[in-house]
Amino acid sequence: MGAVTAETGSGGGAERAQAESSAAGGVSGAPGGAARLPGGPSGVNLLGLRSHNAALVLDLLRRAGADGISRLE
Repeated sequence: MGAVTAETGSGGGAERAQAESSAAGGVSGAPGGAARLPGGPSGVNLLGLRSHNAALVLDLLRRAGADGISRLE
């Protein structure tokens, strides 16, 4: 099972992570001690997940209308 890879919110995060991975001999450490080996599964596409979550939140706000939503929702 591949480790979850993290990308920063700023531009160039994926390229920076790739460069650091290459500089470290292809093994990238992740929180918790897990490592991703070259050619192995790359983990979760966090950028895609963030975009999907943002779309869900925007849809929730649109459906709530002028009344808005409570913090519990």
